[in-house]
Amino acid sequence: MQKSTIISILALVVLGLVVFSQEGQRQEKGIIRLSLKSLAMDTADKINVGGEKPIVLEKKNGVWVVDATIKANQKAATALLDALAKIESTSFVTAKKERYADFELAEKGTLVEVAAAGKPLVFLTLGKSEAGKTYVLGTQGIFALKGFTKVTFEKARSAWLDLAIVQEDINAAQKLDVALAGQPAFSLVKADKDWTLAEGTMTPEGYRFDANAAKQMVSALARLRAKDILAKAPTPNVSGLGDEASSLTLALKNEAGEAKEISVALGVPDAAGDVYGQMKGSTQVFVLAKSSAQRLRKSIDDLRDLKLLEAQSDQLTRLELRDGKTKNVFAKVDNTWVVEKSSEKTGDDFEFDPAGVERRVGAILRLKADAFDPEMTMAKAGLLKPNKSIVLGYTDGTKIQLGFGKDVDATSKQSFYASGNIDKYVYRISQNSANRLLGGLSTFKKTAPPPSMGGGLANIDPAQLANLPPDVRSSILEQIQAEKKKQEMMQRIQAQMAKQETTN
Repeated sequence: MQKSTIISILALVVLGLVVFSQEGQRQEKGIIRLSLKSLAMDTADKINVGGEKPIVLEKKNGVWVVDATIKANQKAATALLDALAKIESTSFVTAKKERYADFELAEKGTLVEVAAAGKPLVFLTLGKSEAGKTYVLGTQGIFALKGFTKVTFEKARSAWLDLAIVQEDINAAQKLDVALAGQPAFSLVKADKDWTLAEGTMTPEGYRFDANAAKQMVSALARLRAKDILAKAPTPNVSGLGDEASSLTLALKNEAGEAKEISVALGVPDAAGDVYGQMKGSTQVFVLAKSSAQRLRKSIDDLRDLKLLEAQSDQLTRLELRDGKTKNVFAKVDNTWVVEKSSEKTGDDFEFDPAGVERRVGAILRLKADAFDPEMTMAKAGLLKPNKSIVLGYTDGTKIQLGFGKDVDATSKQSFYASGNIDKYVYRISQNSANRLLGGLSTFKKTAPPPSMGGGLANIDPAQLANLPPDVRSSILEQIQAEKKKQEMMQRIQAQMAKQETTN
């Protein structure tokens, strides 16, 4: 064999070694490929994400955790590994280090490391995203990945956590003991399917219990989610989770007769107004969104039924709206609402919408007052002959009235005194709510349906999601990316079809 032939063979062997090296990736002659498809992602037991939103996840006994003891969001961890496992690209850009900064792969890059049994599995840096591509730095250099999103990797710490604090079947709930700081303790019990106050509970004069509000309170505890779980628990004097904390204890019994009890303590608000919380028997301290804490922290008075009207909605055939000198009367004729009388004039373009009356009646019957005012009398509130009123009538001529009286505060003029047919007490209702229900004839004008925006999720501006919880925001952003991919695919298919039609 000639010397030149031997050299050629050796060169081919060396080239072959280069082609099949590099993390075991499949390579073709003249093509540089980044592929993670062959990696055993299911063996991963550690994930490290660097950058502006660093996080470390470790797998213990088959469960991903954060900070050694806090259960992680298992779906988020799986989504990250799934996204890596799908990486397959030959869109090589460059291997020059001086170009890293151009693609935000230097100081601004997001490092992603995955290990299995102490051995590196993945080592990538994610750079900037533009024009549907994300630049990724691997061992061979920079690649441009189409349709790849960093949202799966760059999350707030709370989005990596399993924020489900309590996950119980509300149907198994039997009793809720409530002990709020500074308030009388009380208990809610389930009687058949409805919730009620425990027998012997003291209530103020004129009190009407709202069973639905009680059920919502129980449901809020049975499906409690935190806004965040703290890596380090604050001291009781900071969190308010000492002996003076509020507590809610829920007793449950499943169909098999097995009983259990869960108890949550509520502390004080933090600087943002969110509330510290802790499960009985746990050292972990979580933070509840202000709204979540409000759904739990309800006194007996907060469970007062504030409905103002009681009516048989399917039998109503008349609606009268009176706002000072303005009066509109609607009647149901042949099962259709019509304008019977109006003190208002309308333009030639006015077209009455009968469905608008049906919606208004529904809103009136659903109305709840903002507060109960036990010290105010009907006479002082201006409710004996109210200047503003809503009257609902039946076929037999029977009528029920919702009256709006004087301003609660003559200076601010934000609320009216109000009273309905459900009792003879005085309540308070915002003027905005009252004015919406008293709206004149123009508010019953038929309007054209809004034009279709098209595009669905893909047209949502991510900036509009800024105030959502991190885990919810991340989920929606992922859906937006998926929707955009579908649209891009459809556009390519349509373009190909149009091209074929042109050539045929």
